Formats: sequence, structure tokens, C-alpha cells
Amino acid sequence: MKTLVAILFFILVSFVFQLQIQADEGFSEASTAIPPSLQTAWDATVRIKLDLWQNSKITPQGQGSGVVINYDFNKKTAIVVTNGHVASCPGGQCVYNVIFFSDKKASKTLNSVKLLKDFPTLDLAFLEVSMGDLVPSVAALRETTIDLLGSEVAAIGYPGLYLRNKKTWQNSPPQDASKSIKRFSAGEVLKRRPLNFANYPYGLHTTTTLSVPYVLTHNADTLEGNSGGPVVETQSGQVVGLNTGILNPSKNHQHCESAVLEQTLNCSYYLIPSDLIIEKYQEISQ
Repeated sequence: MKTLVAILFFILVSFVFQLQIQADEGFSEASTAIPPSLQTAWDATVRIKLDLWQNSKITPQGQGSGVVINYDFNKKTAIVVTNGHVASCPGGQCVYNVIFFSDKKASKTLNSVKLLKDFPTLDLAFLEVSMGDLVPSVAALRETTIDLLGSEVAAIGYPGLYLRNKKTWQNSPPQDASKSIKRFSAGEVLKRRPLNFANYPYGLHTTTTLSVPYVLTHNADTLEGNSGGPVVETQSGQVVGLNTGILNPSKNHQHCESAVLEQTLNCSYYLIPSDLIIEKYQEISQ
């Protein structure tokens, strides 16, 4: 029987306060101890807000997460990688706001940002941010993801809680849809597989054809708004990919929140691997 794969976008939410991260569900604010191995990637994770300037009017387009992967001390610019569907500008002039947070407080919002390049078939985009006097943390990308199956990972980003999320998450603090608090969740890498998807949502009222040679699936809890945030190997602290979407093998389950997820675990989250991020960044850097 032909399997329908529905792709949903998401956000990460769930924090673990032990040095040894456990894959427990639930949400809490990361205002206490961040495991040392995650600290640099945590600090390098940013919130991205996109506004569309069209017909003399600014319209909010959406928001997601991203991660700093390079900083030029001479030019005082940072490179942020995120999902293409987070940074997609469907006509008109877009205003990118990249927000650096320290725990719950925004340390700085930067809007001198330009889209260097996006790769719609891979759902990747690279932003260049003029940093001024702010020197960001820079996350390290893992050079290969071939040997990661079974590895412990943590997903980092800016999730929002909505009533459509899993019922077991509705009693977790805070009941917040603003996507303004950074969180992480723990899990492990499950599979490595190719991914092809026609009419893939790519920004507001826009679609593309997704064709990724391979993605990694994992079970670290993620939600809408998490898109573009890093998934980090717990042991090394290296970024192994970007949170991107949810694979749902049944057309009858729109949000992977029902008994399908809670009883059979058929739904899994997937990431665009760091190998491809490195390859595409090298292309635009030449």
C-alpha cells in the first residue's frame, strides 16, 4: 500500500537538567544548568523573525530558529544557517530580524541582515548578519553523519505551545505560543534515509520540490517554530543538522499528536544533515 508522507513544521521544546541527558518528554525553561557539551551550540542558536515589506506595509511572515556557524572578526559579520522555509521571501522586500537571547531575555535584535543564498530543494538558507559590537558564539558542524545511528542528540530552538500539540504537553509550563523562549529536548538518531516530496511548503503560499539525498530521523521532541534550529550530538557538542519537519506516514494524523505518536511512535522528526550544510556553505564561500 502506498504510504503518504505528510510534512509538518515544528518547534522544539523540552529541557533536561542533568549532565546525562535523558529523553524524557515535557517542557521547562532552561534558566538553570545547560549541559556543558551543549553550551556553545546553545549560545549560538538564534531566533529569526521575518517581515514582508509590500505596498508600503509590513506584514509578519513567520519565525523560526537558526544557528551561527561562522564569524568574520574583520567584517564583524556572522553567518547563520536556517531552513529555507524559515527565510523564504515570497515576493516583495523582506526584513530579517535575528534575535540573540540570554535565557529568557533578548540581548540584541539585529536587522542588518541579508539572504546570501537559499537552496529550496534542500530546505537550506544562509543569512549574513552585521553584528556591530556583538561577538557571537559559533557552533561547530560535524563533518560526517554516516556513523550517527543510535547517538544521543539534543534539539535546540524557540518552540511555541499550541492547543494542537500533544495532550501530554498541555500541562507543561509555560503555556506559551510566542516562540520567544529557547529550549532543548533530548533523543537519539534513528535512521538515515533519502527524502523526496512534491509541493513542499516553502514560506507563505509558496511550495517547492524537496529532494534531499539523505536526512536523519530522530526522536527529540520538536514543535512548530523549531524549524532551522540545530540538532547537537550530546557527546561532542557538534551540530549534526537542522530541525526541519515531521514525517507522518498516515494522512489521517495531521499533527502526530494522537495515539499514533503516543502508542506506536510511527511519527519521527527529521533533520537536514551537517554534511550537506558544509557542502553548500563551501559553495557560496568560494
